[in-house]
Amino acid sequence: MRVLSALALSAVLIAGLTGCSVSVSEPDDEQTSTDNASSDASENTSENGSATEPAGEAGEPAETVTEDPETEESTPTSNDEAGADSDAVATAWSEEEAAYRESMLDVVTRTLTCDGELVFGQNEPGQIVQIDGPCDHVVVHMDAGVVVAGEVGTIDVTGAGNVIYLDGAETINVGGDANSISWLGATPKVTDTGAGNVVISGS
Repeated sequence: MRVLSALALSAVLIAGLTGCSVSVSEPDDEQTSTDNASSDASENTSENGSATEPAGEAGEPAETVTEDPETEESTPTSNDEAGADSDAVATAWSEEEAAYRESMLDVVTRTLTCDGELVFGQNEPGQIVQIDGPCDHVVVHMDAGVVVAGEVGTIDVTGAGNVIYLDGAETINVGGDANSISWLGATPKVTDTGAGNVVISGS
């Protein structure tokens, strides 16, 4: 009787287990799968150059942070700025030159009107001469004098120790010594065969 009961119980257990399957997973395989997944995620993050932060509350999209490459600022340069003053033209006397020139005009000893060509100063040292009107050609033989003139084409200075102001000149020829000649406007052609002369722009 007990044998029949045991057989009946065994039959019931076998019938209940029929159709069920049992699988066994190795712990090492699960760990390897987890490591591979982590490695793939790290490689994707490195290649894309961005990291995705986990989403906060439900329904909020994950925030993506992307690192921008650093940019180096550069200061623009302009070629027009270089040499901007190289072609500058003197249009007004410097403060010092203007003051001295005006003081000489206040004490002029001789006024000459130019009509094309003007030659003066032979044996007439130390005069303060004002020349009215433009001249094509001026010749100064005077020594130790002052000349204030307008625009001239060509001026020849054979005397010595003169101070000469020109509102403009095309050609300046200096044969004497120790003269100081200043001009305004474009730079003239200068020939200096003397000694100790100063021929400069008056600005």
